[in-house]
Order: sequence, then structure tokens, then C-alpha cells
Amino acid sequence: MLAIGLWMGMGSSAFADPPLLTTPPLAPNPPVGVNPTITTDSPITRDSPNNLDFFIADQFTYDDDLYRLPSYFDITTVAGPLAKRQDGFNSTTLGGDGRWFTDNQTFGIDFRADENRFIHNDSLNNVSGKGNLEWDWRLASYWSGQVGVSYYRGLANFGDTGYYARDVVEREDYFGNIRYQVARIGRFTAD
Repeated sequence: MLAIGLWMGMGSSAFADPPLLTTPPLAPNPPVGVNPTITTDSPITRDSPNNLDFFIADQFTYDDDLYRLPSYFDITTVAGPLAKRQDGFNSTTLGGDGRWFTDNQTFGIDFRADENRFIHNDSLNNVSGKGNLEWDWRLASYWSGQVGVSYYRGLANFGDTGYYARDVVEREDYFGNIRYQVARIGRFTAD
């Protein structure tokens, strides 16, 4: 499989000013032109700046065994009269991610949508994507928790399903937990 891609990103600078530090963390001598208050090794905390970033990408992929079948199989008998074993497809992507912080809450989102177009096997053209949304909260000093949802949509793997036509799989997962800290040394958690 060969993939060639072009990624372009554009996004916001932080919606809040970075914290003013007298000495930058983990970078005693930052390179010239680098913001000395934030490094790539800095942990994300509630004091981190809010952000929302978007990206656009385009990728072309060539696959010489698209259906994952041995070479002695006649592709047209299992996948249709117009099916080709070797094909290329183009994926155009739009996505983004962001985080917003308050004193007791954190909201996070990341998402992407891909339009996938095949050269020969155009019956496999599809729109795929995935995304996550999370809310991390705290109430006073004893209650805290997380709530979130994940979403996925994509073309099923031919090698796993044995179905050689467009089979789009969708999945949603929800999660949540709540914690109550009884004392500094113990806590109860429910998921």
C-alpha cells in the first residue's frame, strides 16, 4: 500500500494568553523564535489556554490488493463485474480539535470527516469520520467525574467481514463516571 498525503492546518492561537512564567518549564534555553512560556512537553492543565484548531488534508492511497484475497481468486465473481483488485482512492479530510477550561470544568472535542473516492471501484465511495466529546467536571472538593461520547463511521475491512461490497460500519460509545472522595486517603468511584 502506498500513501501520499498533503496536510494543511490552520487554527487559532489560544483564546487566552499563556501563563506568564519567570522560567519556562522543561526548557531552560528555548530555541530562538519559540514561545518560552509553553513547550511541547508542557502538561495540559486547567490553567492551559483554550484552543480550537481546524485542519484540511488530502491523501491519495494506492492498494494492490484492495479486497485482501489470494491472487487465484477472481475478484469479479465475489465483488461484482466491475470490481478491480488494484485501485487507488483519494481521501479529502476536514477536522478539528479544541479544549476549553474553566475553574472546575474542562470540555474537549476532536473530530474529522473524510470523503473517500475510489478510481475504479466507485461503488465503494463513502464518507467516513470519527469524533470525541468529553466533559471533565468537579464540584467543590469532593465530587468529580467525566461524561463523554465517541463516534466512528467507516468502511468495514474486507478481510474481517468476507463481504466484498460497500459495508459502512457506525459505532457510538458513551461513557461516564462519578467520584466522591470521602477523605484525603479514600474515594468511591462509579462507572
